[in-house]
Order: sequence, then C-alpha cells, then structure tokens
Amino acid sequence: MGEAVLGAFLPVLLEKLAHGEVIEYIGRLKGVNEEVLETWTTTLTAIEAVLNDAEEKQLTQTGVKLWLDDLRDLAYDIEDILDSIATEMLTRRIQRQQGSKIKSWISSLSKPKSNFSVNSEIKNITDRLEKITNREKSFGLKKLGVSTKPWKMPPSTSQLDGPVIGRDEDKKKIVDKLLLSKEETCTSNFQNFQGGHGNS
Repeated sequence: MGEAVLGAFLPVLLEKLAHGEVIEYIGRLKGVNEEVLETWTTTLTAIEAVLNDAEEKQLTQTGVKLWLDDLRDLAYDIEDILDSIATEMLTRRIQRQQGSKIKSWISSLSKPKSNFSVNSEIKNITDRLEKITNREKSFGLKKLGVSTKPWKMPPSTSQLDGPVIGRDEDKKKIVDKLLLSKEETCTSNFQNFQGGHGNS
C-alpha cells in the first residue's frame, strides 16, 4: 500500500469506525473505554492531514519511511478487527432472524473471537497508535492537505460479488445460506399449498 493509497484508504477506515454496529459492539465490551473509537478517529484524522508531507520527507529521511511502513501495518490491523466485528454482528443478526435452525451451521463457519481476544487487540492497537503519534511529532510534519494522486478504491468488504477470501468468504456463505433457507421455505409452503388444494 503506497502513500497515495494509504491517503485514500484512511477515509475508508474512518468511515468503518463510524459504523453504528461497530460502535454498538465496542460499547458492549467490558473493560474497554467507550471513547476508544473516538480516540482512534481523532488520531487517524490528524495523521491523514500530514501524509503528503510525510510522503515527501520519506525520500530523504529513513525515519519517516519506517514510520509510514508502521502506519500502513497498523491500518491493516485496524481494518482486520473492524471486519471481524462486522462479521460477528452479521452472524448475530442472522441468528436472531433464523433462530436455532441455522445457528449451528453459522457457528461452524468460523469460531468468533472471545471478548478477551478483542479487548487485547483493541489495547494493542491503541498503544501502537499512541506510539505512532508520538513518533510523528518528532518529525515536524506539516499539514499539506489531502493527497490528490489518483487511486482506485478496492471493492468494499461488504461486496459479495467476485472472488472473496478470509472473512468475506464467510460472509458470502452466511448470506447464501440465508437466501437458500428462504428459498426452501417458499418452496415448502408452495408444495403444502398444492397438496392441501388437491385434497379439498
């Protein structure tokens, strides 16, 4: 992920952080500060403003280049945990809609992370984000505006068309199973109607 791509990726990440289901999920976790998402958002927004300057300075300053590499890795990890939360919330929603009939099948797709695991990941990301912010201050980076370099946004993680891997594949399986379940229900109801109509 180059700097121009990173500059376009951060707004997508910020949008995910503001998603209602993510806020709801984090708010239910015990031992997690409710303001953690606000802290992440504020910090990433401030970092986004200095990316252009960082891109220029990395050519002559190795420290800035390493800082951008670490920021890139952190951005990927933040997206990973947000996608994990989105998958978990999707699973819960379908379980509520379909009941126990589909619950065991969904559970077999991927074992959800424990609250302890999520809490640990959130703390790790918060600590790394704080360190990245402190390092950024030492470089004296200036706000030069948002990058204007062209970049094509990758498919959304919620898009179900085309090749999917990891959690996206789980999401597609869940939705496909849900649609199949509805189709089977409609077919069964139609057959029952035909049988009842023939006996009358």
